[in-house]
Amino acid sequence: MRAFAVELRAIQAYLRDDVPAYARKVTCPTLVLHGSKDRVVPLAWGKALADLITTARMRCIVGVGHNPVASSVDARRMAI
Repeated sequence: MRAFAVELRAIQAYLRDDVPAYARKVTCPTLVLHGSKDRVVPLAWGKALADLITTARMRCIVGVGHNPVASSVDARRMAI
């Protein structure tokens, strides 16, 4: 139940906040990870986020879904 509540708060933040405005302010090195089998967030959205952050690198992890860090050793290595 707690995980569901956290997810709902995250969705509320996406709807409430101007994510592109925040993303444009990010100046630190950033890695945007996206799973090739993500059925929750389209790959185009991940690419758009990476494009908004001038310091971002985009990596698509083949064969994983919405949470690549939890389901891919390669993604965990990249995230460290």
